[in-house]
Amino acid sequence: MTTKPRTKSRRAITSAAAAESKLVQAVAEKSKSAPALAATMAGETDLFGQGTVTIVAVLRANEVWSAGLEQIGQTVLNLTQASMESAAMTGVALLDTSSLPSAMGVGMEYAKGQLDRLIRGTAELSELGWKVATAAYAPIVERTRQAADAAGKPQTR
Repeated sequence: MTTKPRTKSRRAITSAAAAESKLVQAVAEKSKSAPALAATMAGETDLFGQGTVTIVAVLRANEVWSAGLEQIGQTVLNLTQASMESAAMTGVALLDTSSLPSAMGVGMEYAKGQLDRLIRGTAELSELGWKVATAAYAPIVERTRQAADAAGKPQTR
């Protein structure tokens, strides 16, 4: 996972917002004789600024989501590794058995262990998935609240 594309994206967004702001300032200064145009452009700056903040929130959510998926993948890998180790130990134990009843006992212990790992692993992955989803949506939920608050307030110009 590299951070260069995200950094470039953030820089591009920041520089685009700065360019928009400079453009609006230049138009507003040149159009002092036309205050209505300046007010319209200032309103557009607010609109573009809101879009930039929204994009940043989505980028943050994507960053959290990516890290969470990496963590989920690592958990699945750990569960698979534990399962393979258990299967290998069971294979060695089966080679050491001398009778059918003892082989059946080894097989039963293996099956019980696998079922137990399956139940624990499923619970762990479910909890981790919930945490990742909640954390990933947090920036978007916060941005939605900010937008709703801003929409409810009258804008002053």
